[in-house]
Amino acid sequence: MFFPEAFAAVAACYKEPASGLPQKLDPLCGPQPVHEGISPPDIRELKNRFETGDPEELRLDHTRLFVGPFELVAPPFGSVYLDGKRTLMGESTRSAMELYRRAGLDMAEDFNNPPDHVIAELEFLAYLHSARQAADDDDTLHLLRDLHHQFVRQHIGTWIEPFTSKMEQGAETGFYQLLAAVTRSLVLAEARAAE
Repeated sequence: MFFPEAFAAVAACYKEPASGLPQKLDPLCGPQPVHEGISPPDIRELKNRFETGDPEELRLDHTRLFVGPFELVAPPFGSVYLDGKRTLMGESTRSAMELYRRAGLDMAEDFNNPPDHVIAELEFLAYLHSARQAADDDDTLHLLRDLHHQFVRQHIGTWIEPFTSKMEQGAETGFYQLLAAVTRSLVLAEARAAE
């Protein structure tokens, strides 16, 4: 069973920590797994770590891991891992944007990160699953399957392991350590499904 909201909820965990995050995780906490890569007990623990964590420590860890101003512990951009030498906005970024456009999407004006940011890539997976569920003709379904397969194999499925490894090693809060494991499990399950 594939639940598009699983990708959107995990993507939300990479935004600056905000009080509404636990409610976004609630649908993933039920007794039944919503995706083979997500364990409801892990999501409940992720939610617990967010709710019991010190808000200031979470903000500081988020900034240190993903934002800067100094060298990022776990750069959340695919091009850093795919294009080498810590490249931002490289060829892989343009490739991700092309796949978004083939799906009929463009970047939201208020999204202030490159198209290969982990948030954008997880939200694209959420979109692809939702669109596939709603597809009412074979041509659309074939296009969406092709985009999904290509995206997972050439983008997020390729760089998620080194990214989440950096997160796990560098995170100072239990929330971000567990988020790394949850993200890796979710995306690698997607990669297996796309084979």
